[in-house]
Amino acid sequence: MNTILDCIIFKKGTMSNYGQNHKDYWCLTMQRKAEVIKLLQELPIRHNDKIRMKDFILDTKDALSWSGIEERARELRKKTEEERDVDLRLRKNIKKIFFVISPRGGAYT
Repeated sequence: MNTILDCIIFKKGTMSNYGQNHKDYWCLTMQRKAEVIKLLQELPIRHNDKIRMKDFILDTKDALSWSGIEERARELRKKTEEERDVDLRLRKNIKKIFFVISPRGGAYT
């Protein structure tokens, strides 16, 4: 049986590709569908793509086979990928267009 310490992926203070971890990161293992559904219902999810995925999972929780939800899942994935691509293009264009004015009056990008 795993202890809580076995589930810590990155301990506070260790280094990762993004720099030093300022808190512990946990691995949460669930084996029951009911546990996953309960957690999804309680999680405060804010990103639109994650909210859509959560709604999809909750709407299809009683599906008996993949074939019954496959088309809807593929549409959701395609829509998410399209939005990501649009967002990346917008971010690149915004970086090119806008610049920041410093408090001293000089401009820099």
